[in-house]
This record gives sequence, structure tokens and C-alpha cells, in this order.
Amino acid sequence: MARSQKLSKNVSRFSRSLVATAFLTTGMFQLVAPALADGAAPGTKIKNTATATYQDPNNLDETLNATSNTVEITIAEVAGVTVTANGTTFRTDTNGNGGNATTADGKINNGDVIYYNYTVKNVGNDPTKIRIPNQPPIQGNAVLEAVPDSASVNAAVQISDDGGVTWKAVNTGTFTTDSMVPGESVLVRVAVKVTGATSGNKISLQLGNTKSKNAQNIPLDDTPHDVYTVDNPDGATGETNGTPINGTREASATYEVTVDSTLKNYALATVLKTRTAHTRLNDPSDAANDGKPIHDTIDYELKLRVENDDPTGNNLNASALEGTTIQVDAETPAKKYILVSDAIPTGTELAAIPSNLPTDWEAVYTEDDVTGASAKKADKATWKRFSANPSVDLANVKRVGFIKTGIVNTGETVSGLKIQLKVTSTGNTVDVANIAQLFGASGSNPVYDESGDQTPSNYDSTNTKFPGTDSDADGLPDTLADGDVDDGHIDNPTTPTEGTDSGNNNQGTGDGGEANVISIGPAAAKAVLNGPEDLPAAASNGDNNKDFTNRSALTL
Repeated sequence: MARSQKLSKNVSRFSRSLVATAFLTTGMFQLVAPALADGAAPGTKIKNTATATYQDPNNLDETLNATSNTVEITIAEVAGVTVTANGTTFRTDTNGNGGNATTADGKINNGDVIYYNYTVKNVGNDPTKIRIPNQPPIQGNAVLEAVPDSASVNAAVQISDDGGVTWKAVNTGTFTTDSMVPGESVLVRVAVKVTGATSGNKISLQLGNTKSKNAQNIPLDDTPHDVYTVDNPDGATGETNGTPINGTREASATYEVTVDSTLKNYALATVLKTRTAHTRLNDPSDAANDGKPIHDTIDYELKLRVENDDPTGNNLNASALEGTTIQVDAETPAKKYILVSDAIPTGTELAAIPSNLPTDWEAVYTEDDVTGASAKKADKATWKRFSANPSVDLANVKRVGFIKTGIVNTGETVSGLKIQLKVTSTGNTVDVANIAQLFGASGSNPVYDESGDQTPSNYDSTNTKFPGTDSDADGLPDTLADGDVDDGHIDNPTTPTEGTDSGNNNQGTGDGGEANVISIGPAAAKAVLNGPEDLPAAASNGDNNKDFTNRSALTL
């Protein structure tokens, strides 16, 4: 008997050890995920502690707990840089005209000076400087042309850290930007003069000098004309001491134009809307509306894509999307923002303030009427930041929106603009239909788009035009009148006159945008069928409540 007791104790200890080891090996301890490091500054310390709860197989009433030693992880400094081409523009000629120097036809000719435009961005997690070359290579019949910067200093390469308001000369091959925080970018323009070219000649310019053209954020292969990160010295403001764990990084981008082609720059931007969830939330306390869609929530995600080529076939140079004048929080004067707007549909209200937004984006709302005599279109409405008005009554919100200063580059897609609606209609069936709108600019030209399709900037392929007034007949809108903009509200959700994105995938067709529609009926009666495996509705004598038989007692 004593031996038996001793064996029992050993088995118990062995079982505990074995179970704990199994938990460790299979990762069933509740570790703090390393993903918590996402967005953390270098030098940040993350502590992980593993815990486990298990039972002794020989004593199932006994709960055992275990806690591991604390493991501390320090986030490393990581360098990163990208270069994006933003199209080309004519340099204003010596007479102050906005067109090209040799003719007024808007085409690239010998003698014209063209700016090749780029955005250089710090995509690392620590402040860094970035080296900008002063002699980027040109392919084709053209040469670099030194022109005055904002301080009247001549240079072919110039940078701007205020969005293009002022420009600073890049005159040496060792030029570096000021320290840039993570996510910060500068604009770079390179002045090129066309010379000795014939019609159809291609002229390309590469900013940066990676072996593979347009490579982004790769290890530096030190050659002339590189664009690369330059680590700040230890002790500099915000700098993490030491060197980046991934070394020095470089990037490049190439852009090409054709001689004797019309040079038109325009942002080709597409706003996309997808319904991501519908959740039944019938309120048990609301007996009068039992089973109706009231209280249900509907989730949407909005995306913004800026094309890097021209899908319209109009020989446009795709360029970055810029902001347009939008009134926010009574700012005086009103500032320029990129705006993505969504009108609250009939029979619903905003369920929650949008959160977890992409970097540099802010959530806004307006209480201005959407329809009726006092209605204002989204681009003329007065918007307010949720951050400044967190106690706003969501039932009074008529439009929800997202704003950003600066630009969205060509080839970039912004995602994560999320909206949740709550059904307020007491109908047995509720049709919810809505459409998202985008407002921005491309230079002096307005940019406007609606969701539901893949066509950028609301381009009308039938009439080969963009919305707005084209006063100089160059194919691009000069102004966007109130009548050119829809109110963004679907007046008839059952059969929208705007058309329907029936697949909830932005594949609608037609002029303008197409509505995202969901029809919600009453909840189905809830029941549980309990029967044999794979046949829960099995019946006995026509009754599926008699499909089980108690074989251990007399059954009547």
C-alpha cells in the first residue's frame, strides 16, 4: 500500500510536469503578443509574462496555476525610405504664363522646362535625414536646368517641406534634408529642359539610383545619385542612440514623358465603399419591435485609391491628390483638406464615433441638412471634428467624414476609414442605401468622385468629360459648381436613380456613383432541432419531436 501511495505521488508530479511542458510547447500560455510593438518607438520596452491554468489528471478538483519569468523586449531602431513619382508640370515661363515656354499648345516641345515631381518619405520608426542627389540621371533629349528657388538661388533640384509653398535649392551631392520624423515626407522637383528632341521621343528621369528601377526601401548599394537614409547623431532631438538594425536604406522612382504630347496633370482618384458586416441586435426589452431590424448595425469600410496611370485614355499624367477648401471647426480662413464624405441614410443613425483611423486622417461630422431648402452639399457644409466634440448627439449627425491635409500620392490606397450605422426604422423590412463621396484637387482643378464603381474622378466615358466646368476646353474641370455635385443622399433606397452596386464590390456601371444597398427583413423565428447526427429534422410518423426513443425504459 505504501508503494502504491508513492507511485501515485510520482505520477501526479509527472503529469503536472508533462501538462505544463505541453502547454509551453504548443504555445497555450497566454503570452503578450509581439504585435504590441507595432507603432512603438525604438527603445520602447515590452514585457511578456506567460501564465497557465491546468488540472492535475489525478485530482480534477484541483486547479494549478503557473507563471513564467518576465521576458523584456526592446524595440529596435529601423530605417526606411520611399520615393514616389507625382507626375510632371510645366515651369512657369519668364513672362509669367502658366503654359509651356515655346508655344501655348500645352504640348512638350524643345525649349520647354518641365518639373519632374516626387515625394520622399521616412517610413522608418525613428527620426532620420535623407540624402537627396543634385544630379539625378536623365534618359532622352533633355538636360537639367538650374532655375531660381524661393530664395532666388538657382538649382535644378529643389525640395519643399511645407507642401510646395516654398522651395530650397539642392546644390551639392552631399545634401541632406532636415531630420524627418517617422511618416514625414518632403517634395522634390527636378527642372529639365527639352533640347534636340523630335516628336515621340521619350524623356525619363530617375530620382534615386537603385539597381532595379522603382525599388523601395532596400539596403543601400552605394553608387552615385542615390536617395538614402542618414541616421541622426546620438543625442539629437528624438533620436534613438545607436544605428538602425537594418542599416542604411535607399529607394528610387522613375517618370517618363513623351515629346510633342499634351502635358496634362490630373489626380485620378477613386473612392470605394464596401459593406463589411450586418449584425442582428434585436433589443429583448423592445417587445413591440421584436424581430424587426430596428437596433441592427451595419458596418462599412471606405477606401481611397489614387491611380498611377490614366485609365480614361485621355493621355493624362496621373498626379497626386491634393486638398480643396473645406470649412472645419470655423477655421478662418478655411483650410484645404482631402474629404471623404458619407451621408447618413434614411432609417439609420451613426452608431459610434469612427476610431482607429489611418495615420494623418481625422474623423469629422456635420449637422447641416442633407436634403430640403436648407440643405448643403458635402463640400459646402460646415464640418466639426469628433475629437473637439466627443459628446455630440450621434442622432443629429447628418454626414460623417474623414479629412486629411497634404496629399495622397499616385499608386497609394488609403484603407481603414470605417463607419457603423444603427437602424432606427420600425418597419418590418428596411432598405438602407448610401453612397460615399470624395472631394479634393489637382493643382487648380477640382477632383470629385462617388463610390460604387472603378472609374476615377467620376469620369463620364460616354461624354468623355469629368464633372465640372471646363472653361478653357483642355479636358479638365476648372470649377465645380453646386449643380455638378450630388447631395450624396439616396432618396429612394428601393430603386436608386443613381444605380446600384449590386455586388457590394464597387463594380457598378453608369454615370457618377452607384448606391450600396442592403434590404433587411424581420429576423427568422429561432428554433433548435435535436436529432441524429447530420439529420436533426428526422421524423417519426410525421413528427420530428418523436425521433428519439428511450431504450432503457418502457416507451408508450
